[in-house]
Amino acid sequence: MSEHGTDDTSPLSVALAYHRAWTSQDVEQALRHVGDDIVCDAPSSQLRGMAAYRPFLANFAPTVTGYDIIAALGDGEIVVLVYDLHNIQVSSALVCECFSVRDHLIVRNRLIFDQTPYAAARQAAIEPTTSVAGGPLVYVISAVEGFGDEASVRRYAELAGPAFARHGGRFIVANAEPIVIEGETPTRRLSMVEFSSLEAAQTWYDSPDNAEARAVTPAAFIGRVLMLVEGTQTPK
Repeated sequence: MSEHGTDDTSPLSVALAYHRAWTSQDVEQALRHVGDDIVCDAPSSQLRGMAAYRPFLANFAPTVTGYDIIAALGDGEIVVLVYDLHNIQVSSALVCECFSVRDHLIVRNRLIFDQTPYAAARQAAIEPTTSVAGGPLVYVISAVEGFGDEASVRRYAELAGPAFARHGGRFIVANAEPIVIEGETPTRRLSMVEFSSLEAAQTWYDSPDNAEARAVTPAAFIGRVLMLVEGTQTPK
């Protein structure tokens, strides 16, 4: 029996196993519960087939820092999960997924989420950071070749986001997959955080807040490079 008192092969158990896997950044394990002909009705578009669904899930899963299940309901082949999702972009976002499960595989996912916190985050990203005394803005750039222990990746995300925010950092790029148009690079993911000055960025880096995140970095990332870069212009 599962933690919700259902048979491990029931549609509800299949949906919960999928949810636990992808929110733990184990995308391949999650996709073992998904049919090749999956149809996903996402807010912005409809995704058809595993070739479209895999990158959709793989790009978002690494940003997740946690979740709180509100409801998990099953009625035959239909399962509804409602949960509060936490990630590096927003601290809280309400999500509802309605799954159709057949032959122990998810064949359809109707995805609904509250876009309000994401809209607020986008608006904050549009508003420029004010530089100190007319000096240039400074950017912390993180480039990683891969990910290590999943629990360490989750722990780093839980610690790093609040640490940046407490010291005035603002995400410009969050765990994005770069598109290489010239040359070669081993980098798989890039993040960039904006600070008002070099001093502010250095204060963040040397802070006890960031020390906790740095402690799990070796286990969380493979081939990580962290850089401080001054911008060429100051905001007007």
